[in-house]
Amino acid sequence: MKTLIYLVILLLTLTLETSSSRNNLVETTCKNTPNYNLCLKTLLSDKRSAGGDITTLALIVVDAIKVKANQAAEFISKLRQSNPPTAWRVPLKKCAFSYKDCEENFKSSFSPLTGLNTAVLELSVVGRAIIRNLL
Repeated sequence: MKTLIYLVILLLTLTLETSSSRNNLVETTCKNTPNYNLCLKTLLSDKRSAGGDITTLALIVVDAIKVKANQAAEFISKLRQSNPPTAWRVPLKKCAFSYKDCEENFKSSFSPLTGLNTAVLELSVVGRAIIRNLL
């Protein structure tokens, strides 16, 4: 019986240490990015981060960027199909073809894409910082 108790304690200790070291990798990685909170939120929301190395963490952020960029593309498409205000028609058309110039085309009015564009940009900056750790 004592052996069983010792075995359970040993397994719990090893599990906690492994979990702690993995969280340390996430925390250490995120401390080296310009947006610690966004990095931490993004990585901890993906179960791959629990057992992942730095390469896995970078891939998690790249996947998050792809999701946000796809959301932006879908949003542009929905806005274009929803009879948008006249001032938005040309900028939305340009956004669909040149995502980079999207915000600039809304100079005369509020851009409905600012939130998504900012999210993509912030995730990209975090991703770039993590990828630099691989080099």
